[in-house]
Amino acid sequence: MVRIRATHRGFTLIELVMVIVILGIIAMTLAPVINQNVTAFTDTRSRTELTAKGRLALQRLARELRHTVPYSIELLSPTRIQFVTTPAGGRYITKTGSTPKISNATCAKNGERFFAGANLTALCVLFPTALTLPTNGALVIGNTSPANLNAMNNPGSWITLNAAAQPDAATHPALWKLTFTGGHTFAVDSSYKHYSIADFSHEVVLVGNQILWRRVNGITDPTAGGGAVLVDGVTGLTFGDAASLASGLLSISITITDGTESVTVQEEIYVRNSP
Repeated sequence: MVRIRATHRGFTLIELVMVIVILGIIAMTLAPVINQNVTAFTDTRSRTELTAKGRLALQRLARELRHTVPYSIELLSPTRIQFVTTPAGGRYITKTGSTPKISNATCAKNGERFFAGANLTALCVLFPTALTLPTNGALVIGNTSPANLNAMNNPGSWITLNAAAQPDAATHPALWKLTFTGGHTFAVDSSYKHYSIADFSHEVVLVGNQILWRRVNGITDPTAGGGAVLVDGVTGLTFGDAASLASGLLSISITITDGTESVTVQEEIYVRNSP
């Protein structure tokens, strides 16, 4: 009988050492590439998150600033701004030449229709839908600077409202009569016969590494409004210059930092500066 001898042969020490050396060389070659790709992915994700964070803050600011009372934006410093927003507005009824034709019994020509320099006890305005007044809402006409809003003057550009009612809903459903306490004289006419109803006074300011947003009802000092955090991790905030703002353009730049990553987002916002 022929016997077949099975031979079992393992790896020698030299072979094992060579394999380990080769694997080490491959690992040393690939490690920087893998590390670079992982770092690039992490940095890209971090920059994307920071950019999204900054863009969200800018979008919210832009939405409010596009609905401001004309000439209410005040640049107090490169990192601090105040403004007054308006949720509603339209055309007011003038003492002469108003359209539509409205009877004197519905809106009295003296005291309830606009005339610059005349004392008013109410004002008839046009608004297409239901007009709900905000808390401490104010009627603004002919405002030409933030300084006019900072003081309650009579004659002046604004007065706090009491109520809004339809004096003749059947014939003129878009006609509303705005009432306020006592008489008031608006010093300046609006070139477009336009009125605004102000709802909130705002302040946006950089404090530490946070942008705070303060808001109070009506036209008043917004610094008493505490402050909600709009965005944190901020290392830079710049509002535009007064000259550009006077032309209706406000630029905002926000720099946000997280660790070694830093991004800057910018926005140019067009605001209505026609009283």
